Amino acid sequence: MAAQIPGLLCSGCDTHRPPPPRRDRPRSSRSVGGLGLRLKMEGDGGVLSAERRWWLGMIPLVCGCAMVLMVAFWEVCGGYGGATHAIACTGAQEVYAAKATINVWDPSIQVVNEFSLSQIWILSGSFEGPDLNSIEAGWQVSPELYGDSRPRLFTYWTTDSYQATGCYNLLCSGFVQTNSRIAIGAAISPASSVSENQYDITILIWKDPKLGNWWMSFGDNTLVGYWPAELFKHLANHATMVEWGGEVVNTRANGEHTSTQMGSGHFVDDGFGKASYFRNLEIVGADNSLSSVHDMSTLAENTNCYNIKSSYNNLWGTYFYYGGPGNNPQCR
Repeated sequence: MAAQIPGLLCSGCDTHRPPPPRRDRPRSSRSVGGLGLRLKMEGDGGVLSAERRWWLGMIPLVCGCAMVLMVAFWEVCGGYGGATHAIACTGAQEVYAAKATINVWDPSIQVVNEFSLSQIWILSGSFEGPDLNSIEAGWQVSPELYGDSRPRLFTYWTTDSYQATGCYNLLCSGFVQTNSRIAIGAAISPASSVSENQYDITILIWKDPKLGNWWMSFGDNTLVGYWPAELFKHLANHATMVEWGGEVVNTRANGEHTSTQMGSGHFVDDGFGKASYFRNLEIVGADNSLSSVHDMSTLAENTNCYNIKSSYNNLWGTYFYYGGPGNNPQCR
């Protein structure tokens, strides 16, 4: 059953609707219908619903990615509560949009001030300095932020490498909500279960070529809102890197690595129905054409705790499995 929560309504929403980027069919692949994330209104509240998209079945998984070590980036992110990651990334001269379909789970969280998330990062600026610009969206489980352990739709932004600017959702001015029926921070239901039906959500973030704002939509091009261009220095022009994947805060509360799960809590070799996935990874370059990602690297700081493996097929395009259980005999 879908979970009911209070709806986060938007008064005086900006109704400007920029055209989405033109979508070209990915090379050597066929297009797949968009996800099913929809909002059902029940009484005075709303519930975000992840639509069943896949039945249990094995998907061939072949690793063919180069590893990239972005030391400066992990020094920046690792300073926030000992964050650890399993990500895929692509860098280009100019990026104007990114899209992915993200498998939804409800990972267990060891202590209240840790979290587990799966998201898209839109990035520009210096990884080595204080001016990194980042736009982020996906799902997260954060007991400290939401008061429960349910997966929730979220947004985030920063203009100074996570130092002083930015926030989650609508906790500060920045992200402008334009759809009064979409609950930012709403629980997503149902979540996937091991060896049962799999559920996912699709998120697209793109830059309005006229006004420069960065828009977010989910599902079948349902607009959620935008990050104004004036928030950013580097992203006011374009992004230079996109990342997709998972992040866990590791506080080492008991002197050992956290047992907070990433994704489903399973390693990638467990495959479809057990391991969590991102599929149909796409970006928009200078030609304003949405196409499958082909030049991509993957990175996990400690593959004994969480790992990642990418591949490509005609149905899922560019995709990867990722995640893990955290603390285990090989991860202390």
